Amino acid sequence: ELNNKPFVIGSLGVARGGDINISNDAQIFITKKDSQFLNGQYTNFGIVTKGMDVVEKIQIGDKILGIILQ
Repeated sequence: ELNNKPFVIGSLGVARGGDINISNDAQIFITKKDSQFLNGQYTNFGIVTKGMDVVEKIQIGDKILGIILQ
């Protein structure tokens, strides 16, 4: 579901296809910079509270082997 939470550095979002009403709930993204253009277009469900230095090091092709949500 879409919401009005702003996409700031470290926001967690849910990817989607061409239809704005259908989310691809198995795919997520983390914003590395302020991304206000995503507001109202994607579901923002959280924010990185620790370890943003690790997020900054993520590169294309890296695999996330585990995530801890609290």
